[in-house]
Amino acid sequence: MEIDYSKIDEGVRDLVHILNDIPFVETVASCEGHLRFDCGFPGIHPDKGCGFLYDGNMLFNMDESHPESKDFIKDVKRLENKYCFVDFASPDDDIDYYTLFVDQSDLTQEDTINDNDSFKTMIRKRHQVPIEVGEKRVKDYKQVWSDFIEIAKKYVVKSDSK
Repeated sequence: MEIDYSKIDEGVRDLVHILNDIPFVETVASCEGHLRFDCGFPGIHPDKGCGFLYDGNMLFNMDESHPESKDFIKDVKRLENKYCFVDFASPDDDIDYYTLFVDQSDLTQEDTINDNDSFKTMIRKRHQVPIEVGEKRVKDYKQVWSDFIEIAKKYVVKSDSK
């Protein structure tokens, strides 16, 4: 399948390209994570001085029979240990792909959402952060993607040299 890289978020475009150069990895979907001033629903806007912070992700398939696949996953999991806002998940009953998430929930009031909250309140609790906090986290997301690129490059070189 031919990938139109111009349609991929700029912040993860190089990573997607490099991951797809690894013979045993194939990307499925991605999002770099965003600070926005709308949520896509009419009439819901952040409070003054705030924005809506959205998580990012990298979903990929992997040939687990490849001899380097286990080392690759170990290296990717190190990102989860390095950053408190990164989660890594392997395929199971709930998800179909390997997925690296960069998350904002530690910065929001997501854990206070209850059944009585309106949709507008739920959006704000899940995504609203002060602008400077959101800008910092987006920079942190970029660092995660950069670190992931460095991991991925090791496997492109290894695979090409064989």
